[in-house]
Amino acid sequence: MSEELELDPLYQPGVTEVLDEIENDPKRVVLWNGIVDGITLICDRPGSSQARRFEMSSVFPETVWRVPVPSGLEDENYSILWSRVGPDAVIHYVGPWPPRTT
Repeated sequence: MSEELELDPLYQPGVTEVLDEIENDPKRVVLWNGIVDGITLICDRPGSSQARRFEMSSVFPETVWRVPVPSGLEDENYSILWSRVGPDAVIHYVGPWPPRTT
């Protein structure tokens, strides 16, 4: 059995701002911890069934996966969308699931 290589997170535009907002909101500690755990899982075990729980159809040339994140809120679910590109786990989206439409 070969050892799986860890990936480095690479955040798409807009994701870092979302993460900063959640991290700085004391009412969203459970959500923040879930996001950190999810990104750690993705980077440390990218081939695991947990990191590849849901395969998404996408416009990207690589497969995009969705990892659900516990939000601590009854009425709101969060997810991380990511794909593997070389040595990176590209984080495309962190936010409510399904995404809100405006």
